[in-house]
Amino acid sequence: MSERDDTAETRAGGHGPADLRAEWARVRGRLKAEYGEATYRSWLKGLTLRGRNGAAVHVSVTTRFVRDWVANNYADRIAAIWGQLNAEVKRIEVSVDTTRPTEAAEAPATA
Repeated sequence: MSERDDTAETRAGGHGPADLRAEWARVRGRLKAEYGEATYRSWLKGLTLRGRNGAAVHVSVTTRFVRDWVANNYADRIAAIWGQLNAEVKRIEVSVDTTRPTEAAEAPATA
């Protein structure tokens, strides 16, 4: 989990960082149950919670490809699940975190 989770944005509306992280854990559990282990691991497990600004929850991923796939295929469902837990949340914004290494960058080179 990112250290950015306890920004002033996260505290908006009386929800602190701990509340947001607890909601995120519940959302992730629902996603895993709905989509199954394989899909969850492939597309959703790598999402990192960044914080909340008003009605938007911000998550990040490691590549543009994953960002586009998650935004096009899962963001609406994530927002709907989150909205059931916290009516203030209306949308999910997915960005690329360029500070996190990608799996390809972490893999050892082979000759």
